[in-house]
Amino acid sequence: MGRGKARRLLLRMLDALKVKRVQTTFKGIPYLFHLDNATERRAIFGRYDDRELEFLFEHMKIAGNVFVDIGANSGFYTNFMLAKSAPGTTVIAIEPNPELTARIHQNASLLSPSQRNGKTLIVEQKAISDAPRLTFLDVGRGLGGACLIDVEREFALRVEAIPLLTLLNRHGIERIDALKIDVEGHEDRVLTPFLAAAPETLLPRSIVIEHTSGDLWKTDILGQLLGSGYTTVARTRGNALLVKS
Repeated sequence: MGRGKARRLLLRMLDALKVKRVQTTFKGIPYLFHLDNATERRAIFGRYDDRELEFLFEHMKIAGNVFVDIGANSGFYTNFMLAKSAPGTTVIAIEPNPELTARIHQNASLLSPSQRNGKTLIVEQKAISDAPRLTFLDVGRGLGGACLIDVEREFALRVEAIPLLTLLNRHGIERIDALKIDVEGHEDRVLTPFLAAAPETLLPRSIVIEHTSGDLWKTDILGQLLGSGYTTVARTRGNALLVKS
């Protein structure tokens, strides 16, 4: 029931009943999904990005692992890694929209003590880009499709942007075992300077990167990742899955 026409019918029923939120579980992990967000609507029925989650989790089973979620939205990936990973794990959720960072904290609060025990959650309400600056987050397309823009307009939030390496250095991060990035066409401006400046030891062991907005990239970031020693393991409808050789 969680795909195609059946999913659309169920969502229309929830909308007709004026349901605003649904609390449910995905693989034993509690979530509060809001129906005003396309990303959360897709996740309600338990099939959203299933392959991507399992791929990243393969690199998050040892104590001390680090997961970085760039464009964390309401924390779907963040909560999964926080609940499933080993004690000693650090999860960094990066999301510039204050409404969504509040939802990240809310979802994390639903986890049981055993799911949170011995793990660190860092939530950074910032955008990641190629240089530090104040910029704008266009939320006119909805919470799930917000993107960075250079000029102020209606439905845009003023946000702080910093380079990824700067943020990681602030928190003393020396390794990344798994990284997910979904920033609506800004992926190249996040990763290109990071690949150029980061030490080899800080390059993520595994990456899930959204490719559906690749027409907005100014550089071929997938080609750069391959040139930096990554191999494409799989390509789903929305994401490329890569591992470091």
